[in-house]
Amino acid sequence: MTKKERAQYRARMKQEDKHSKELYALWHAFLRRFQQRQQWKYKGWEMMERVWDFAEKHRDVVVLRCDDDKHTSSMLVLIPHRRRSEWFGLTVVFVPQCTGEDPTCFFLYPCHLSTLVKCLNRFEAIQKKTPARRK
Repeated sequence: MTKKERAQYRARMKQEDKHSKELYALWHAFLRRFQQRQQWKYKGWEMMERVWDFAEKHRDVVVLRCDDDKHTSSMLVLIPHRRRSEWFGLTVVFVPQCTGEDPTCFFLYPCHLSTLVKCLNRFEAIQKKTPARRK
């Protein structure tokens, strides 16, 4: 590369780094709070309580309740990856309440998210037509 090309490359990489930091800022804040050396600091109810506190301070984080296969209340933590008008995807963290297992993460790109939303909307329509077993 010429000197000019190297300078252009460095400028582009600097811009990419800034862009990435914005996209992942909330996720990295979550990891700093809840992980140490790629290990979860907390599990179960202790983690759930701390996640609720984190979500109160970070309005973009959404916490959903769910049941796990042990019939205990657990949680899904939804953490968006976006910067201003650009949407990259959504990390979902499943935190089981009582099993002693580590939280599990998965990532939804926009195409995955839209497919999931379509499926959930379909199930919601079925649910509205069918009497609920419990509320």
